[in-house]
Amino acid sequence: MQRTAVLHIGMHKTGSTSVQNALRGYDDGSVFYATFEEPNHSIPIFTAFRTNFEDYHVWKSQGLSRAEISKKRDVYRQNLSRMLQRRDRDRIVISGEDIGNLTIPEKHALLEFFDRHGWTVNVVCYVREPTHYAASVFQEGVKHRDRSIPNLYRPHYKSRLSGFLSELPKHAVCVRPFELSQLKDGDVVSDFCARAGIYGAVAKELRSNQSMSFNAARLLFNFNRSGVLTTGDASVTQAFKKFQWQVVRSYAGQGRARPGLFQDFADYSEVDWLRSEFGIKFESMAQDHQEIGLLEKLSDLSDIDLAGLNQALENSGLRPQNYPDAVQKMQRIYFDYLSKEPRNGGEQTKLQRVEEEQNVAVKDVQARKSRVAFWIDYLDFCVHRLLSRVSFFGERFQNHFLAAAERKHRSCYDSRLS
Repeated sequence: MQRTAVLHIGMHKTGSTSVQNALRGYDDGSVFYATFEEPNHSIPIFTAFRTNFEDYHVWKSQGLSRAEISKKRDVYRQNLSRMLQRRDRDRIVISGEDIGNLTIPEKHALLEFFDRHGWTVNVVCYVREPTHYAASVFQEGVKHRDRSIPNLYRPHYKSRLSGFLSELPKHAVCVRPFELSQLKDGDVVSDFCARAGIYGAVAKELRSNQSMSFNAARLLFNFNRSGVLTTGDASVTQAFKKFQWQVVRSYAGQGRARPGLFQDFADYSEVDWLRSEFGIKFESMAQDHQEIGLLEKLSDLSDIDLAGLNQALENSGLRPQNYPDAVQKMQRIYFDYLSKEPRNGGEQTKLQRVEEEQNVAVKDVQARKSRVAFWIDYLDFCVHRLLSRVSFFGERFQNHFLAAAERKHRSCYDSRLS
């Protein structure tokens, strides 16, 4: 039985998240979606096969040590090997946009890994027109803390596919334009499933990766430029994600970037190569006169209604008027999220849980000791009170035992109260 691994390598901003969410957990008895913890397999595959895996931005932003990342790398490779050793399935689907960013030697190591386990490889890649790609990547970059605009947003069609084209048969590399009119049913999930040989029922396009409006992107771009620390450990990273989501949600639906703003930043140098290799035709957009440039549009926030930020501040019990401009409002919202985030992004909560369990155990021991002490003191009190009432000992000894009984009585109830 021939077994095939289908690698979906993006590109970025071509509906990859929809594909990943729709296929998560998919298994029809013949085809299954790789069962990594992350539905986006960029992290496990890139970490497992990247030579300088410790430099991956995902781990750097969390401040993980090389030893910690190495441990993750070993686990990812072991999990992939375990999946490829299955004999009850003939097709595995792996989806991750960063797979295409591996170097040629790293892609060779990846393909060799599959070959060693007896699997052939097919690659599916969606490509986007350069100007629209530039607009989308700008917004994606904002999420990853970009604070500047490059001279060109380069799609790198060649480098994403190199290594696969040189080592796989031409028919094993499927490249599709990300244009709804050319996708099966106008839907990227349906189109990918058709290419991957998935014919079972899957969820249609899931849009949990909420689209960012241009106003939200402008706000976040200026926040990034303010230089606030948003990386270094997991708690800072988590606070930044929550802050981003707040801004995206508060300004949802407030406009899309006009592609014309990104014309001067689009790279068309490889569109002829795409046409010759795969018959995909991306024509340069006609120049659209812009009254204002991209950087000017991004820097000027005067036309953005700050009501969304003000509401977020009020929801946290803060006074919006204390923060006069958009950047200060955003900084305060971010600091509020950061102040509520446990140190080390969750490790503190584990420590607190252990300490709490220890405290409960200690208190339980103390309670048991307290109960034992109570009954000992109470028994002692009863004995002394009884002796104080025995006339045989005389008045002097009776008074002595009575005083002792009173002390034991106080000791008894003091320990009960503690």
